[in-house]
Amino acid sequence: MLDLIINKDCPWSGFESSDVHFCEEELCAWITQPANTWSNLAYIFIGIYIIYIAYKEKRTFLATIGYIEIVLGMGSFFFHASSTYIGEVVDVGAMYLFIAFTLVINLNRWLTEKNSGLSKHNQLLLFLSISIFSIAVVALFKGTIGIILFAVLVIVSGHFESEIYRKYNKGLNYKPLILLIVFFGVAWGVWWLDITKTVCDQNNHFIQGHAIWHILNSFCFLFLYKYYKQIPSINN
Repeated sequence: MLDLIINKDCPWSGFESSDVHFCEEELCAWITQPANTWSNLAYIFIGIYIIYIAYKEKRTFLATIGYIEIVLGMGSFFFHASSTYIGEVVDVGAMYLFIAFTLVINLNRWLTEKNSGLSKHNQLLLFLSISIFSIAVVALFKGTIGIILFAVLVIVSGHFESEIYRKYNKGLNYKPLILLIVFFGVAWGVWWLDITKTVCDQNNHFIQGHAIWHILNSFCFLFLYKYYKQIPSINN
């Protein structure tokens, strides 16, 4: 990244550089991190596939998962192409759309079991509120607060899921959810190995640990779709 700051002729030199830097060497080019950039196409392709099967299977509401995945892929593509702080905010903001969606869905499922589910209008309002608040926090406050907030939202969403399973298990097929957890867990481990440079070849612009994180996580959206499509309260 130092070269990008020193060389004022670099395409993105007029923008504030990102706070987060991964293993891959950042080049003075329109695509500063080739491996970490092009791997985001996995999000876009699988997102398109989810939208296709959602409409084919008449699960139009769940096509939202595909749209969110495409937004995430485009946001992450921009971030890794530019290595700018604004790109970082766009990327992380798209991640919050995903976790906010699962949190609202799981909350509504939990409330529905108690015969007090949220209306579609209130679900949308809550989704937008969580998303906007989270993105504002990331944009205004640098550092680890964004990671902490994301972790909190994941824990809360997971809590509702575990409560539904513990108290209201109705024989759902949990294989897609298990696969989601496994893929995300492996991806998270690779993410840490990359960002801490524990396993790192910064000159490899074909494949990187963070690129593997993108590819593995792209399938998590598909697993989430397959899990959620079983649940009547989501599809109604």
